[in-house]
Amino acid sequence: TILRFDTDSCFVAAGAVEEDEAITSGHVYRNNGLRVGKNDTWTEGLYEFATSYMEANHMKPRNARLWNIVRKTWEEEQSLPIFYKNFEIVRVSFFRRRDVMAWHEALTEVMPFRVLRHGWSDVRTRVLTMALFAEPEWIITKKHEGYRHGRPVCNDYYKSQDWLSEES
Repeated sequence: TILRFDTDSCFVAAGAVEEDEAITSGHVYRNNGLRVGKNDTWTEGLYEFATSYMEANHMKPRNARLWNIVRKTWEEEQSLPIFYKNFEIVRVSFFRRRDVMAWHEALTEVMPFRVLRHGWSDVRTRVLTMALFAEPEWIITKKHEGYRHGRPVCNDYYKSQDWLSEES
């Protein structure tokens, strides 16, 4: 399991017990939410690639609800939803599954090297990956109560902690 958060982020408290337990349970992905709306940077051809990939591999999305959000956002906005990525926890074993690795290889390693040529970002391919391969109950998309984002917020928190004071 890998925890990733931005350098201008911090934890000021533990999350709710059920949140912390979910991190160590069977969930494969956890972040601070999903953003839907006009955000069309770095999406050229990505939705079409995903639908062609599913067709070529005779597959349906494992997470129909998330896929419907992807499809609807594309049809209505010509955009793709993204997960907030200033904080995420991922289970490595999920991303090492053969089907997930084959998808990522198709995105990055097969001509015409679409991620390189089109600049498809991980925030967009991550949503597609979760829609295609993760069961709905494997994903948590809500804010961790103890997480804070932003250098001023974290600096204020650190200053309030005795063990971090400059006098120590």
